[in-house]
Amino acid sequence: MFGLFVDFKRAFDSVPHVLLWNKLFKAGISPKIFRILKILYDQAICQIRSGGMLSEKFEVTEGVLQGEILSPLLFILYLYDIVKYFREKKAKSIQINSNYDMIMLLYADDLVILSDSILNLRKNVNILEEYCGTHKLNINFSKTKIVHFKRGDPNEKTKIYCGNNLIEWTNEYEYLGVPITGSALGLSAANAACRKARLATGAALSSLAGLKARSWDGMLKIYKSCVQSSLLYAAPVWGLRYLEKLKQTHLMFFKRLLALTYGTPSAELRIELNLANSKLEVLKLSLNLVYQGPNEKSQSSLRRQSETWHEFKTFGVLVERSH
Repeated sequence: MFGLFVDFKRAFDSVPHVLLWNKLFKAGISPKIFRILKILYDQAICQIRSGGMLSEKFEVTEGVLQGEILSPLLFILYLYDIVKYFREKKAKSIQINSNYDMIMLLYADDLVILSDSILNLRKNVNILEEYCGTHKLNINFSKTKIVHFKRGDPNEKTKIYCGNNLIEWTNEYEYLGVPITGSALGLSAANAACRKARLATGAALSSLAGLKARSWDGMLKIYKSCVQSSLLYAAPVWGLRYLEKLKQTHLMFFKRLLALTYGTPSAELRIELNLANSKLEVLKLSLNLVYQGPNEKSQSSLRRQSETWHEFKTFGVLVERSH
């Protein structure tokens, strides 16, 4: 399988307002909301501050406004029909099971287009070029890459062009903050998560020292918001293979906080501090991801997983209380 990781150049800044209004109208936005948005953008002006001086005012004629909460949603609505466009152009999807298939992954302007062969990869690149031309989107080819997902060392290096631009191959790409490799085993993601958690540990301990914090509850909140969130980010995707690696990093914060040696037994420390095992946390997150899958009530396999998840949640509570 091949993944085309697409990076748009000035994605939020390049949306033509006329095309945006047309998209919102087709998406069924209520006339009242539509008028409010149009008035807001028709009256939008900007000034540039440089060296303590302000430029003359000028109108914003394209792009969604920066720094306000509605802009990401407007951009999502601007691209809402991209999957439909690919299907209408007969793009071949990746079959997930008998009920579901997938052409791409899309989160705001972070796009991955999936293909099962070089032939279909070329076709998808051509469709993407057409879509971007129609919607006035520019591709940043220096950051747009292709990853070949396969067992062993990926060796496919066929030249793929989008227009006159050559798209480079890579063995690793960072998507939504997670390193994705051709092997898809998740080792790079696990190493990156542990590295970020160690950096977060240092920053959290420095903050606690500066604040002269004494509250244990406050320390736990700092740990969960800074360290645990870094360590377990997207863990359901890659973490199940590397539970032991996560466990070692998980307790580093508390060992340093309490000035304990690195060799302090992990199990005893968790019991003493009433901490849940990081393995349990990853399993909970992973099962929750399965539990939230599409139409789980209509699929017997997901029903069984749902029942297992409820049992596991009960088990998790018992384990945490036993600590």
